[in-house]
Amino acid sequence: MLFTKSPIKPATSIDSNVWYHVTEGRVDRAGRKFGSMLQVDKSTGGLKVFPITKPPHYWQFQALNSSTSASPALYVVRNSLDGAAKQLSACRNETEPADGQTGLCMAPANGADDAQVWQIDQWGGSGDMARDGLRLINAANGTGLWLDVHSGNPPFMNSSIEADGDKGEPSQHWYMTSAQAVNAIEYSTIQTIDPTSAGATAATASTTADSEATASATSGPDSTSGPSTGAQAGIGIGVGLAVIALAVAALLLWRRRKAQNPASTSRSLSPIGSEKKFHQLPSELPDADTAVSPHSAAFHLLQELPATAARSSSQIAHEAQTQRYELDSTPVIPR
Repeated sequence: MLFTKSPIKPATSIDSNVWYHVTEGRVDRAGRKFGSMLQVDKSTGGLKVFPITKPPHYWQFQALNSSTSASPALYVVRNSLDGAAKQLSACRNETEPADGQTGLCMAPANGADDAQVWQIDQWGGSGDMARDGLRLINAANGTGLWLDVHSGNPPFMNSSIEADGDKGEPSQHWYMTSAQAVNAIEYSTIQTIDPTSAGATAATASTTADSEATASATSGPDSTSGPSTGAQAGIGIGVGLAVIALAVAALLLWRRRKAQNPASTSRSLSPIGSEKKFHQLPSELPDADTAVSPHSAAFHLLQELPATAARSSSQIAHEAQTQRYELDSTPVIPR
């Protein structure tokens, strides 16, 4: 467990919503304008304290705990150019001459990795962080190593320390001044990799800034996430099945309506007086005394005759009977 001894006190006044300009005591002094800054060496991936560059490398210190005077102040550290996806970490450096060969690097963010957790103490304990400077200890290396800088070389974890003193080497004193507000929600959470899965979860962390932009930072990104991939796939399948069902229903309705129509609506009627009608007539016309049934073929034929030649059935029957009588009454001439 990390701990501090008096007169060095935990650095509890660091604002997590502020970008800080960070430098070390060998090249800069408290109360003066800084000419150098801690920055990432893009050519090697390591870190260095070098004259100020454009754009500048600023640093954010995101608190991991609520520190008191009896407990260490623990932070993860990120820079303004690499974003929240990477954090300051203690890394092995095979070219480092100091014992342990431990230097600095920017590693993929993982709040569960002790190499990315920093105990930050305030030298002197006067309460003025800007004047006294800070001491940085890596949680994975323990209190026996302090962050130091070789002259003209990258920072490293130094085991040559004055364990019970409150002075230390000038290069072990780190100074910083506020540069600007962070005001970005991605910097208000700490990524923690779950060792049982390949995913990562965001551990919520609050900021102490008075900006309204960080007031919503206490809720992690998961609180506004959309449907899961499985839910989205289920919705897509359901919509597809509904469309297919509607198409099938429309096809069945169309075929049903088509089947209800006559087989042929353009077939013409047979002309009046066609053989199709006459072949149904009886061989003899009915007698006058015989009633013509409305259902008989003769009756239908009479109904279909033109209006100019139409006569009543009784007249037709009478004429037929008269003609028959005349034929029957023709005298027979004797031989």
